[in-house]
Order: sequence, then C-alpha cells, then structure tokens
Amino acid sequence: IVNISPPSTLSTPRLDLSSRSAPVNQLNPFPELSMRRREAIRAAFRQLDCADRGWITVRDLAAGLQQRSKLTLREQEQVVQSIADGRTSVGLTPQPTPRPLDYGARVSYIKFSTYYALLGSCIDRDRDFDAMLRKHWGFTSV
Repeated sequence: IVNISPPSTLSTPRLDLSSRSAPVNQLNPFPELSMRRREAIRAAFRQLDCADRGWITVRDLAAGLQQRSKLTLREQEQVVQSIADGRTSVGLTPQPTPRPLDYGARVSYIKFSTYYALLGSCIDRDRDFDAMLRKHWGFTSV
C-alpha cells in the first residue's frame, strides 16, 4: 500500500513507500504505467538526451528545467535534487539536508522514468499526468 500525502502547490504529492501493510513486488513497488504515460516520459527524456545516449547529466537536467519549465526556481531545484538522488519521496515535505549536486553526474533514463512513475502512481487520469509533465518540461508534444 502506498501512502500519499495531500498534493502540494507543486502538484507533485509526497509518496511514502515505507509503510506497507500488504506484500509489494520489491522490484516494482508502483503500479504499471500506461503506454501513454511511458511514451510521455520517453518523449520528455528524448528532448533532454539529444545525443541519444540513454543518460543525461545533472547539468543537462537543470538546464532543461530552467529553459522549459513552468515551475518556480525552488520547485525546479527540488525536482533536480529528487531525480539526481533517486528519491522515492517527492514534493514540498521536509527532506534531510540535500547533499551538494554533482552537475557532471549521470542521470539514466531509468532513474528519470522511475521518478515520474512514482509521481504518476498517485495521479489517476492520464491527462492530469500529461499536464504535470508539461508543467515540469513545457513540451507541447507530450
């Protein structure tokens, strides 16, 4: 069972995967993504991974958000930190003091897609998920 706190102003609810009362597949603790959501995440990542390497740097991630996002600077920093750290808890909830970012570090497609899969696990409708992804990345093609 996934506990979800009320949505914040970011439209990115906090997920708490630590309290589970039912058995959960440890390799895939969130529901399967719809094809539409997988394609939307893939399209967002492709916009950042122009060299088609399957990874981007934290610097690429931050620059992409600065150029395209409709999020505030603080929200952008939280998204970058969460993706870079591979957090399973996202949103405006208090977090341990973040470690300094290594802007040269790689962010794989798997890490990127896992972050959005976790966010998507508490968004019922695909169109709401698409709207959240557009708010993050500003892509009209998503």
